[in-house]
Amino acid sequence: MLAPLPKGTRVTISGPMGRLEYRVYQNHITPGQGGQNHGLYWGDVTLQTCVGPDTGFSYLERTWPPIDRA
Repeated sequence: MLAPLPKGTRVTISGPMGRLEYRVYQNHITPGQGGQNHGLYWGDVTLQTCVGPDTGFSYLERTWPPIDRA
């Protein structure tokens, strides 16, 4: 299950270019399937999946390597 993951869950994405680490900071469930996440929350990665008749989102922020947001 991709979403909603519990807040604080750590997610690692690995590939040929290296490893990125993320932390779930927010979840949202919107009515209906195939719902849009526009205007809900912002995330470096957004995971979306069906949750019964609804759509669940997990919003992740990258923790490694750090992002300079200045």
